[in-house]
Amino acid sequence: MSAYISLLTPAGGYLFTDGAGWDEQGVVREIVKKADCATRAPFAVTTLGNSVLGEKFKSGLVQMADRFGVDEMIEHGIPAMLEPFRSSPDWREMTAGKGNTCVHMVAFSEMKGLIHFNFQTMDEQDDGRLIEAYKLRILDKPFTGRGAIVSVNADGIRQASPGEDIDAYIRYFGKEVLERMRSVKGRSMHLNGTDAPRHHSVGGHIDLTIVNRMSARTERIHVWDDKIGEKIRPKQKAETVTQFDGMNRHQRRAAERDQRKRAG
Repeated sequence: MSAYISLLTPAGGYLFTDGAGWDEQGVVREIVKKADCATRAPFAVTTLGNSVLGEKFKSGLVQMADRFGVDEMIEHGIPAMLEPFRSSPDWREMTAGKGNTCVHMVAFSEMKGLIHFNFQTMDEQDDGRLIEAYKLRILDKPFTGRGAIVSVNADGIRQASPGEDIDAYIRYFGKEVLERMRSVKGRSMHLNGTDAPRHHSVGGHIDLTIVNRMSARTERIHVWDDKIGEKIRPKQKAETVTQFDGMNRHQRRAAERDQRKRAG
């Protein structure tokens, strides 16, 4: 698990993902492509958390999108897939803890236009709201993100210039945000709220997946010099942690505690 950011713009849906797979000691065990695209449908999916479960979800969802189309999968396919998991105490117990997985999707819907939506395998509190396990959520904001760390320094990320090409600006913005996420240490989801050590977790490369009316495609836009068998060691620079939209309450409090420790 590392991080993603997801943006919807008039130019398309943009999904940024890194490539590092690491263990609980923060050692890189693999560098992989984390976003999958459907062949025929304008649909892309990535997962965070348990990599084995994540790969199974990605494979099934891509097949579903290609077979039934985006609108049918949102309306019927995904809810029907999730209901048996949701109603099975044994399955929910099995996918708790180290089984925690978040599934995030970007697609073009003939009924809704560009959309991003997700589900996760665990119940979670976010500012007093319960995010229910195995319940599909259509997001109403154009920007979201998640990862082992979601607090970054926003200073120095410039606003788009008047008349600037949207695609060019979003590429710049996504790379800058992931670079900042890379510089902050975090934990796996199942270790949030514990005293487990934090590690740098964003690494390998940055892949950009673009979804439009017709298709979804992924391209590599940046590569870091991270090595399998080693920890991620980003270039250090003095930064102040500030709130990053998409963070839940528990993660915000953890980031604030870390900031106070560094200040002390």
